[in-house]
Amino acid sequence: MQTTQNETIRIYRIDTFSVPKVQKTNQGFLEGEVVASRTGIFNYYDADGKCRKELRHPDDVFKEDSLKTLRMLPVTDDHPQEFVDVKNASSLQKGFTGESYRTDEEGNIIVRIKVTNSNLINKILAGKKAELSLGYSVSLEKDAGTYKGERYD
Repeated sequence: MQTTQNETIRIYRIDTFSVPKVQKTNQGFLEGEVVASRTGIFNYYDADGKCRKELRHPDDVFKEDSLKTLRMLPVTDDHPQEFVDVKNASSLQKGFTGESYRTDEEGNIIVRIKVTNSNLINKILAGKKAELSLGYSVSLEKDAGTYKGERYD
C-alpha cells in the first residue's frame, strides 16, 4: 500500500496476546482479565510482506472514545471474515468482555472476559487456544519518527 507523508488511511489490524489465567465459574463459564490493547511500536506486514513499524501512542490508545469500544464486546473463536455486528453476532459470539477496563504501568489496557461457549472453553482448557486477539480498524497516519528511542514508520 503506497502512502505519502501526512496521508491517512483506514486499515484493519489484529493484535495478539497470550491467553491469561482464567477461572471456571460455578456455571462452567471461563472468566479472567485479558490484555485487550496496548501502546508502543508494533510490527505489521503489508500484503507484499514488507514490515512496517507502527506507533500506537498512549494519547490515541487511551482516548475515551477508543476505550469505550472495549466494553461489552462479543468474543469469537478466531477472527471472522467480517466485523461482528448485530446481523451476525448471534452466530459468532462465544462470550463477551466486561463493562469496565483498567490500564497498567506497561501501557496495557485490561478488560474482563467471560467465555460462554463450551467448545471454546474446552479448547482454552486443553491449551489449544494459547492466544487471543482483538480485531479493529484504525485510521493510520504516515508520520515517521522515534518513540522512547525506537524508530517507527
